[in-house]
Amino acid sequence: MARISDCYFETIMGKPVQVPANMMKTSVNLHGFGMTFFAALMIFPGLLPTGLIAEEFREFTNSSGKTIKAVVIAATATDVTLKMEDGRELTGGVSFFSESDRAFIETWRKANPSKIAYDFEVTLTRDRADRRKTTEGNMLIVYETWKYSIKVENKSKSGSGGITTSGLELRYNVAKTAKARAQQSRELNDGLTPAGALLVRAGSAKLGNLEYLRSVQVETETIPITLSELAPGWYFADGSKDENNDELEGIWVQIVEGDTVIYEKKLGSKAAADAKWVSPSGGSAKAN
Repeated sequence: MARISDCYFETIMGKPVQVPANMMKTSVNLHGFGMTFFAALMIFPGLLPTGLIAEEFREFTNSSGKTIKAVVIAATATDVTLKMEDGRELTGGVSFFSESDRAFIETWRKANPSKIAYDFEVTLTRDRADRRKTTEGNMLIVYETWKYSIKVENKSKSGSGGITTSGLELRYNVAKTAKARAQQSRELNDGLTPAGALLVRAGSAKLGNLEYLRSVQVETETIPITLSELAPGWYFADGSKDENNDELEGIWVQIVEGDTVIYEKKLGSKAAADAKWVSPSGGSAKAN
């Protein structure tokens, strides 16, 4: 199959076509388009392509109003592959079609999901978002908030080619152990979900259309971490230290298609890795 890039439909408006070097260049007049362009053509002497007669062809219209008769054989969120009546296969951008054709292609795509080998590279980094100090009696209290940055790179393929993913959602659990005895700790923990011995901040973000080898950055909602120590001049009679500090345990990330988990990654302590998953309910993150 020859791949004609997005410039295929732009060629109809006078721009050059990219043709694979190992294919024969043949001058072809597109039925109904009124212009000649160079296209890759595989010739099968004396034979029509298998199944051609049984397929239903329809007219597709580009943004300039020119038409072509073909059948859809593959589609992603951004590209569609058409088979012409003479058997040639051409791939172009969905955006070059009319609004009704784009709707038809999207309906076809949902009814004929392609087999995608999902693959992502996910990088997780944590950052302190805020920090303030106060005193409560003989204790020095430090209130902090932390968040994770999640970088998702799309390495998914369909067949031998990279594809643009769409309709995917990233979900996350940020977990902590809550030990702090500071006065505001309980109030700060409102909105977190218990998961065994841990408290979890659960959230999600839509990944949108993510092109092959492109990445998107997601930031989680913050989670409170409270630390305490004796104020200067105070000490415990037995010489012990205050161990009642919150601990940021880690993060668990899932990428889902509908209700199916297609990728997941955990980073942090064993307690975080062993924690029960908390489904996000209303929590959201921002994808950049």
